[in-house]
Amino acid sequence: MRLFALIFALALAAVQIVLIAAYLRWLGAPWPLAPLLAVLLVGLPVVVELYGDALRARFPLLAPLMRQTQSVLWQLANAILVFAGALLGYGFEWWQAALLLAAILIAPRLAGELIQRAG
Repeated sequence: MRLFALIFALALAAVQIVLIAAYLRWLGAPWPLAPLLAVLLVGLPVVVELYGDALRARFPLLAPLMRQTQSVLWQLANAILVFAGALLGYGFEWWQAALLLAAILIAPRLAGELIQRAG
């Protein structure tokens, strides 16, 4: 089940990165900058979750930034960027972008519950 969770999480992160990068490209960000910013926006909370204590001990000045990556505001900003990437970056209709965003937000919770029940 852990392998399933890892593959599922990577697939969701990849979708988020692609959509955020599409929106940043739509805004005019050059090629290497758009995907790098998208990876940073999606990946930074994961790194903080996994290695937050070690990073806080080694780099205490980064502690406020690390707290922000775990906030609801950071998650909301990523959700808005995903929606905008689907809507503007790929030309989805508003309801298609909303369904995609709902699936991205709901799917991890459902998968987590399934994994907890099975494991």
